[in-house]
Amino acid sequence: MPIRSIKLLIWLVFTGVLFSETLAAEQVDEQAINKKWESFEELSLVDAAGALTKVQQAYAKLPESTSKYERVMAKLAVITIQMRLNQLPDALKNINDTYTLSLETGHHRNTGELLARRGRILLKNQEFNKALLAIDEALAMFERINDKPLIGISYNIRGQILLALGNKAGALDDLLRSYDIVRTENDATKTASALSAIANIYVSNSEYEKAIEYFKLALSYLDHDKQKLFVSIVKGNIGSASIQLNDLDEAKTYLSQAITLTESLGDKVGSASSKLQLARVYKLDNQVYKSIDLYREVLAVFESINDVSNEFVIYTALAQIFSELSNLGMATSYLKKAELNFPEVKVLETKMSFHRIAADIYSQTEDYKKASDSLRKYISFLKEKFKNDHNERFNQLQVQFNTEQKEIRNKLLEQENKYKTEMITQQKAQYKLLYTIVTLIIVFSLVLAFGLIKQVKIKHEFAQLALTDELTKAPNRRAILERADFHIKLASQKKYSLIIGIIDLDDFKVVNDTYGHDAGDEVLKSFYRFTKQAIREPDELGRLGGEEWLLILPNIDLDQLDTLFNRIKKNVSELIIPGIDLPYSVRFSMGVGTVDKENNTTLDNVLKKADIAMYKAKDCGRDCWVV
Repeated sequence: MPIRSIKLLIWLVFTGVLFSETLAAEQVDEQAINKKWESFEELSLVDAAGALTKVQQAYAKLPESTSKYERVMAKLAVITIQMRLNQLPDALKNINDTYTLSLETGHHRNTGELLARRGRILLKNQEFNKALLAIDEALAMFERINDKPLIGISYNIRGQILLALGNKAGALDDLLRSYDIVRTENDATKTASALSAIANIYVSNSEYEKAIEYFKLALSYLDHDKQKLFVSIVKGNIGSASIQLNDLDEAKTYLSQAITLTESLGDKVGSASSKLQLARVYKLDNQVYKSIDLYREVLAVFESINDVSNEFVIYTALAQIFSELSNLGMATSYLKKAELNFPEVKVLETKMSFHRIAADIYSQTEDYKKASDSLRKYISFLKEKFKNDHNERFNQLQVQFNTEQKEIRNKLLEQENKYKTEMITQQKAQYKLLYTIVTLIIVFSLVLAFGLIKQVKIKHEFAQLALTDELTKAPNRRAILERADFHIKLASQKKYSLIIGIIDLDDFKVVNDTYGHDAGDEVLKSFYRFTKQAIREPDELGRLGGEEWLLILPNIDLDQLDTLFNRIKKNVSELIIPGIDLPYSVRFSMGVGTVDKENNTTLDNVLKKADIAMYKAKDCGRDCWVV
């Protein structure tokens, strides 16, 4: 063997040893890194706002040589605290920015935690289908590493999403799985959370006895001295469920306890919510004047925070009580107050109840026209409820079918993975004697692969540069026109609405002439960045050239366009530009061309429409859009 080959072999073996030692060192470092960034999360339990400032400062000071793993852990700490402070848009942006980096580290736990947090935020944002996709991915990550606590938490989130989608059976199944997992992990708080979620499903099914059983079981896991807020919520829920069973003594007991707890915490709104339920109990128990006093007391609280929904409920309840007391003057007065808040009411059953009570009061006051109108509206909402119930049942069946199909696919994948695992085990046994040689070949292949990957990466970067505007980093003319052509063809196939807009910055030449081209460049870069923040997730923005931009808006109507236009205008209204002493007020015009989803059209036709409309927008004055 030539000396050169022997040297190469020795170098490869030495590299393999160093590689193994490096892995062991990284494992030790990961533990230290975890402890460092988790300390900020612990601090946030005492002072969330202060903890967020400190963790962001610590992240900003990280040297460039910091490992990808530590950057991901730092961002996870930031995201956790932002969610604690209910800064959901910022948290979601950080999740999206960190996800790819986490994938590159190969740590399934961290990637899964990012996905689980994304699922939680999307659930709160009522983007249920997106939330379900995120939590399913997270579950797959956690099951791959068999992390039981995180699997249990994920099933809890997934159950809440399925409940929001109307799949109560699937939701109950997932929440029961979560309960079985977290209780074996001896996590009392998570066990109570799972039990409380299960109870809420039984409430939604009007199975109130079963719901109370699970709420009481949840109470048994809670520390009543340290978790007063959680305890007060569960006791309030037991009281509400007891009202439905007409167990008024039980309702009074638990609602009174909930009120005592919330008042000790200084939670006026929580206390008012429980008192609102207690007022209902007094009315059902024929303690009418106690009910009136309590309704008026909580009304003052909800009026102080402008809670229109609860104000409406109380006005309606008081109108009904005074009607039953034959005090039609007071009844009519409260009814009129409720009518003022009616446009803000979203719940169909609440609307129905209002019109039924209104019809009765107007009938007593011999205003038969209004009584008839209210009765007709009541019947109209009743028909709508019947239709919604029918659609909800259909949707439940559809979701159930999709869930069952997904479970079948998962089982098939599990069997396939099991088969692959067995094959890998056999191969390991067969090739154990050749392990050293294979290791050297793999190391040598990695060296070659590294070179190939680097070449592919460079090629990819060149491809990206060809489609990116060098100044603003926005998609360039070629890229955005290709995307527009793609959307037009897709809109024609899928039959969805599409609007293409051309935006032109007004008086842009004045900036260049007055402050110089550097300031003009900053205006263009800032305009792109802030407009991207203002538009929706599926929308696309690219630079046509100069100060002209192309905006692609799928699935949007002209009625919604004004809201979007004003949001962009607000975001870019005043930009701080280096070289300009004062904030620069960006003014722009936009012309839009619509794509008829029923007929074929071409990109050139749409662009001509938008171009003509844009020049009309310029004529109409500053900050205009024209179709």
